[in-house]
Amino acid sequence: MDSDVESLRSERWIIPWSAEEVTYVVLPGENKFEGSKKEEVAIEYRRGCWMQRRHAPLHSHSMHNGLCGPDVEARLPSMWRELADKLWLGILALKWGEDLSPESVIIVEAAGGHKAAEPLEGMASGCSSSGPRASVVIIAPTERELEQARA
Repeated sequence: MDSDVESLRSERWIIPWSAEEVTYVVLPGENKFEGSKKEEVAIEYRRGCWMQRRHAPLHSHSMHNGLCGPDVEARLPSMWRELADKLWLGILALKWGEDLSPESVIIVEAAGGHKAAEPLEGMASGCSSSGPRASVVIIAPTERELEQARA
């Protein structure tokens, strides 16, 4: 029994994780009988790995790739979710520990933009306007691992 426990201590393991965060704005109903409704305006996907380590890396390197040129920005309000989902599918195909360092984290963020909204039930303080945006952020513990993730 002790040899089994000892072998597990020396074996390296990683557990992939992912998260999805959706941003909504609350819009008033079209008439007084219709309640307010939520509209999805942005999404953020994150992916990385949990792994055994004695100490977390102290230094990290990151790279932010904005995906909004003039052509994309004009089309982004109608295609932001499709763009985010396609990027996310590509990231899900990567293998942490092989294609990327297990300590790397990748974030995909896209939004179609929205107008400012007055305070409503469910969104007491209202919200300010936001323009369309899309980006990919890569975080890695070393510059070499950041370059590996870029490739």
